[in-house]
Amino acid sequence: MTTRPPSGNVPELAGAEESAYLRATEVVDWRDPAVLARARELAAGAAGPVEVARRCFEFVRDGIRHSVDAGDEQVTCAASEVLDAGTGFCFAKAHLLVALLRASGLRAGFCYQRLAYAATGPGEWDSRVVWAAPLPEVVSALRAPGAVADVAAHLPDHPLPPEPGRS
Repeated sequence: MTTRPPSGNVPELAGAEESAYLRATEVVDWRDPAVLARARELAAGAAGPVEVARRCFEFVRDGIRHSVDAGDEQVTCAASEVLDAGTGFCFAKAHLLVALLRASGLRAGFCYQRLAYAATGPGEWDSRVVWAAPLPEVVSALRAPGAVADVAAHLPDHPLPPEPGRS
């Protein structure tokens, strides 16, 4: 028997058709041969979609270094770049995770959390929306010229993103 969390705990999809959560894009480039091969490797012999998702998550968590923690100056954005370099900011690592999940036929998207820093003041939040594509500000920050320290100093920080049906 499958149980679902109470409806108040289920994030809503951000105004896109469900197929958007399987789509390959410039950033979620799951059709890249290396990304597709890694997804197939991770899914091989899995008992079902939950095991595939766990394997993908653990691969990205344990096998891809966080740029700041690793002291790596390479800035990555697209899933294929993250996989090739073996490093990325949390945003970039999420791009790879979503690409691996989509390559495995699992709908996947992006959910954001804001952590308040002293310089930005209060306002921590967790989005209740799962976005089909990364926020444009995130992609812009990762694509801007500069080293890891430059990106880290200019990560997007804004109020809660607009959710469908809210103004």
